[in-house]
Amino acid sequence: LSLFSNFVMNTETLIALALIFPAIYFSKWVDWEDPDNLLILRVVYFLAQSVILAICYVIYMKIKRTSEGRKIVVPVTDLFSNKQTPKTETISTKEYDKRECNNLIKEILISVGVLSLLHLLYSYHTSLFVHLFVAPVRLYGNKLFQIYILGKSGPEYERPFKSENQLAKLMDQMKDISNQGLGEKTQKKKKKSTRPSDKMIEKIRSSSKK
Repeated sequence: LSLFSNFVMNTETLIALALIFPAIYFSKWVDWEDPDNLLILRVVYFLAQSVILAICYVIYMKIKRTSEGRKIVVPVTDLFSNKQTPKTETISTKEYDKRECNNLIKEILISVGVLSLLHLLYSYHTSLFVHLFVAPVRLYGNKLFQIYILGKSGPEYERPFKSENQLAKLMDQMKDISNQGLGEKTQKKKKKSTRPSDKMIEKIRSSSKK
């Protein structure tokens, strides 16, 4: 109960879950050996990714037309590992949005490249089919899309953005619960296993006293 009381799914996660499982189930019924089906999948997939990249370009152009905005303090990201460092820097909200948009475009291009490679080399058709639905959902859940395309605003859209993967959070909590369950089982086994030995020790002590 504590798992579900402490966890609140956002809209992006709910839509993604609602699409992923039916997509996986439906892909099993598609004959991917048919060249026509493969051609349709590839054309639709790359058209969808092209539309997503076009939307990202629109977002970037809208960011460029905005004012510099207020100054914010953000952690410095390492260029090679792409991880945040303890160092910080002060930039404008406009510069922050431009960086976030560039990161979004990079993520899309990397995912498209990796999935395309897996699809061509190892015939990972299902992954390509599922990503066809997941990619638009991820774009919809992006804060920049919410701000510059849907025109949303509020405290949750203050820069820097709070990046939380609710689905990953749920999985981590489920792992913790399963680990706790395993820990309880091992403790019970240890207690059961130590009972005979305790009796033996008591017998030895009692015999030595005699």
